[in-house]
Amino acid sequence: MEVDGTCVFNITPPFCFHARAREHILDAFGIDFERLKEDEALNELFRIDLDLIWFYQDLADDLFSPTLPELQTTDGEQIVFTNSIYQFNPSDRLTIVERLTEIKEFESEPDSTKHRTHFV
Repeated sequence: MEVDGTCVFNITPPFCFHARAREHILDAFGIDFERLKEDEALNELFRIDLDLIWFYQDLADDLFSPTLPELQTTDGEQIVFTNSIYQFNPSDRLTIVERLTEIKEFESEPDSTKHRTHFV
């Protein structure tokens, strides 16, 4: 199907790929469509049509289930998440909570109670 002088598949997908996907498609099939005449290019597309559909589905799978990035420090070391639990003398509790509240990097958790306070 031709749209504004460009041949496209005659289907409308529920999503579209970024324009840079074009290079991946051309590289994957090793076809230089730029050098082909229009009828040669169409014949080439019909020749690889099923392969294009599988390729499209693989691209869609990558789009909707991307590989999660590995979290690292600025030095390239793996980030390790931890929980730190501290117990203090109950008479010091109010002072400690006030000081932690003043530190902008700490946030109090909503499930904090009179006897227990969670900071993130």
